[in-house]
Amino acid sequence: MRLLRWIALLPLLPMLNACAGFAARQIEHPPALPHAEIDSARRMLRQMGFTHEWLGIPGGARIGIWHSPPRAFHFGVRLRFHGAGFALMIHPARIDGLAADFWPVQKLPRLPVRGSVVLLPPIGLDAAGLAVSWGAYFASHGYAVVAVDLPAGGPASMAPGYGPREARALAWLIPLLRLRGMLPAPEFLFGLSYGGDVVLFAAPRLAGITATIALAPFANAAQAIRRAPGSGLVGPRWLGALFDRATMQAAIARADRDLGIDLAGIDPAGALRRARACTLLIGGTHDEFTRVREWRRMIHGAPRAQLTLLPHTDHVLTLVRFDLLGEPLRAWMHALAIAPASGCPPFAPRSPAYRMLLPRFLPAPAAPMVPVVP
Repeated sequence: MRLLRWIALLPLLPMLNACAGFAARQIEHPPALPHAEIDSARRMLRQMGFTHEWLGIPGGARIGIWHSPPRAFHFGVRLRFHGAGFALMIHPARIDGLAADFWPVQKLPRLPVRGSVVLLPPIGLDAAGLAVSWGAYFASHGYAVVAVDLPAGGPASMAPGYGPREARALAWLIPLLRLRGMLPAPEFLFGLSYGGDVVLFAAPRLAGITATIALAPFANAAQAIRRAPGSGLVGPRWLGALFDRATMQAAIARADRDLGIDLAGIDPAGALRRARACTLLIGGTHDEFTRVREWRRMIHGAPRAQLTLLPHTDHVLTLVRFDLLGEPLRAWMHALAIAPASGCPPFAPRSPAYRMLLPRFLPAPAAPMVPVVP
């Protein structure tokens, strides 16, 4: 009977091979936001007074950055609920029941400097999309900000490395930014998703970093890639049946060869153990790419790392919860700035006035949000 099943599957093998090839191309050349949305973010940044530059790095590649000194932007975030969605960075769209509108309206006077934040975007988003949201948020509260393009999201001319390769480039870039006076102390690294892994790998390479903050980082690159088709974030969930584990494993093997990396071996746990600066990981309990137990394993044996979990929150929503994370993050960063030698302060986000039951938001008592420490 098993032999008959294999015989029945033989005509499908070319299609499965094509699926593996398609998946490998997505790994090697991750899709980006539509040009219209990227252009909208760039126009807004120029109106706000952000500056864009291309910087060369060793090997002949270039990385794009958007930067701004601290400015009193009229920056606001409004969260509102409806059937399915929120605006990721620019305008209302539709994802999982939350709407957020970002309106940095105009360029206003500079603010006193409280420090600097280097921001790394998630996969598929370029530095402009991050600068116009979290970048403008930190700038409006006294931080000089530099948003750095990833090869997987923006037009940076470097093959994606899913963390370590970009971390090497970032470790070269930050001393250059310091020499130019663009990173006043204290310095913070801030990364979202894929960008979270980059800052985790970069932190042990950099002296002088006050703290590293990673929102929804991947615990393992290959594992996150295998889970992507069924996540509902890259297309319909039924893609998980078409791009099954064997197909994705073949795609990962091909991408490993083409990119010259080992995706299964890209695990930031070792970098966390080597980190000299305080490290804060924030993740949602409903994250589609990383399980809570995997984050807990990541911080095990890392004395300067802590994990905070957002109950009933998925991968994308973790990245945009200004309402829960913004003010507590600023307080945590300020505590480190005034007493850097006193250890890593605990972090706790604000509790919402509602409980999220994916894929909808429904009014309910908030679940407690307690930091998880190793």
